Amino acid sequence: LKADKDKIVSTSFDGTARVWSWAGRSEMVLEGHRGHVCGLWLQPSQQGSNVWTGADDGLIRRWDIHTGLCQLELVQESLSGATSSIWAVQASEAAVVTGATDGSVRVWDIASGREVLQLSGHQDAVAGLVFDDDKIVTSAFDGTVRVWDWRTMRCRGTVDLLQASQNATRIGMSPH
Repeated sequence: LKADKDKIVSTSFDGTARVWSWAGRSEMVLEGHRGHVCGLWLQPSQQGSNVWTGADDGLIRRWDIHTGLCQLELVQESLSGATSSIWAVQASEAAVVTGATDGSVRVWDIASGREVLQLSGHQDAVAGLVFDDDKIVTSAFDGTVRVWDWRTMRCRGTVDLLQASQNATRIGMSPH
C-alpha cells in the first residue's frame, strides 16, 4: 500500500494494482502482471505520479497513474535462471532498485531499461528496501538488514536481526 496527497495504490493476488481515491472509490485497475503483485512504489514526477509494480512473474512495470498504461517493463531473471518474484521496488528519476525472492538486489537504469548492477549478500528473499542519495538499505528473510553505499555499491554494514532475537521483513527510512 502506498499513498500520496491525491491517491492510494494497493496491490493484489489477482495480478493487478488498484488506484483509489481518498474517498474509497476504485479509480483505475492496472492490469498486466501474472500472479501476486507485491512490490509497489508511488513515484512523484513532474507530470504527476508514476506507479511501479513488481510481481511473481518477475516483471517490474512503470504505470502512468493518469492513463493506466504501462510505460516501461523490465524483466528480471532469477540467479538460478528461473522466474523470481519481485517483492520490493523503489525508483528515482534515473534508477530503479528491486529486491527479489532469490535474495538479489538489482539496480536498473531507467533510460536504457537495463539492469546495471547486482548487490550480493542476502541469502533469502529480499522483502524490503529503501534508498536516498547516499545509501540503499535492504531487509531480507535471512534475518539481516544491509546498508549499501550508492557510490561504491559495497555493503557498509550488516545488522543480524536473528542474533538480536528480532525479525524484519519491511523497513522504512526517515529523511533526517
